[in-house]
Amino acid sequence: MALLWGSLTRGVDVRLPHDRHTGLRNGARLTEVELLERSGPTSGEFMLDDRGRRTGVRVIGDPVLYELTLPLRPGWVSDEHWDVDPDDPMAVAAAKQYAASAEWEAAYVALPQQPNYTVGRYWVLNEDGAFAAYKPKTDPEAPDEPLYKREHGPWADDFGWLPFDFTPYIHDLTYRGDSGWSTRRRPFREPEAYHIEAPAGGQPARVVPRRVGLEASLSFDGGATWEVGLVNVEIDPDRAAVTLAATDPRTIVSARTGRTLVEAYLEGKLRVRVTAVIESDDRVFGVVRQEPWPFFPLPWVEQVDRSAQLKHVVRNAPRNDYWHVWGLTWPDNRDDRDEAERLARRILDEAHVRRAPGMLNFPYLLRPDPTVPWENYAVGDELSRLRTDLFRTDIDLRTGNGPERRGPQVSGLVYRWAREPAEMTTQVLVEDDVYAGVEVAGDREEQ
Repeated sequence: MALLWGSLTRGVDVRLPHDRHTGLRNGARLTEVELLERSGPTSGEFMLDDRGRRTGVRVIGDPVLYELTLPLRPGWVSDEHWDVDPDDPMAVAAAKQYAASAEWEAAYVALPQQPNYTVGRYWVLNEDGAFAAYKPKTDPEAPDEPLYKREHGPWADDFGWLPFDFTPYIHDLTYRGDSGWSTRRRPFREPEAYHIEAPAGGQPARVVPRRVGLEASLSFDGGATWEVGLVNVEIDPDRAAVTLAATDPRTIVSARTGRTLVEAYLEGKLRVRVTAVIESDDRVFGVVRQEPWPFFPLPWVEQVDRSAQLKHVVRNAPRNDYWHVWGLTWPDNRDDRDEAERLARRILDEAHVRRAPGMLNFPYLLRPDPTVPWENYAVGDELSRLRTDLFRTDIDLRTGNGPERRGPQVSGLVYRWAREPAEMTTQVLVEDDVYAGVEVAGDREEQ
């Protein structure tokens, strides 16, 4: 037994005795040294359980969210009465005159269930590239036929109809070290803010979270100035897109200039953008790895799901169209990546140690005494080695590295005695308060 000076935990070797004196005859008696050699457990078992040990831990949280102000594009196919050449004054004037006719009204003043309801109202980010510039071709030699690409105006470019590029809007796009995000649908989420309710009835002020809803910002002068709140917005639940909820798009009018949405579109001056929350392809995560220690080379990595607990929200308040609204306060960015790494570190620290549940049986009542200079056992002792004098067996029960290296602990002592039949025994329990045997030894439970 090695007594660690100043420590409450002792390191104890388990010495398994062997009987060198089975041939004693004629009443020969064992000396005190021989009795000491016979002392120790007469039976026992340990299970060296490495199932709970890990060389790495990965903690996964929620997807990273970005609050962004993003430009939108027309989400309806090119229409001859809307998509005229804005640089041709005669074409624009004729289109405006037609927009005042009963025929135009019959075609474009529509309810949501009618075919032309999307025209002028449905605006998309095109994050997945579904709104292609040209129609699909069955004949490679056939000329390109425009689909969503306009022949004239601000949406006449091919490049703009590629899947939306988030790179100019997100500085740490390579969060995982890769080249960016996949082209997939990313429905808009509403921004969140909070407002502070004034004290009432002697109560302190309250901070109340509030979803501000999604509103379209419209520009009637090519993006020089923006106006918010001119029309209600319907969020598309399937993709990053919105519908301007107006039966007659001519009723959407600039508060500054009096110009209608239709007039600004025909002149090539209409722009639409929204401030919304976008889900990225990255998740909050923390990874902690440790080099495999000797005789434990398997790279076992445990993954821990902490969705809805660990978050990362990046807000873009200077470009947020709502940040100046009276009564609203915008929360700071939230980044739980450090918390994820700390949690991973804590779990890995707890996974360094091999479990070794077991028990030792002594044919006498063992009196714990830390002053006894030979093998003795008390609750809290750490078992360091399993040793015998015969064949020089020496099994190290400890695991871990450096100061964290430790062995299984004595968890309890059970004394049994009886008169008939005569019995006095001590059972030393290791690791488990109730040892159930090797076949059903419990797994390590994550805290």
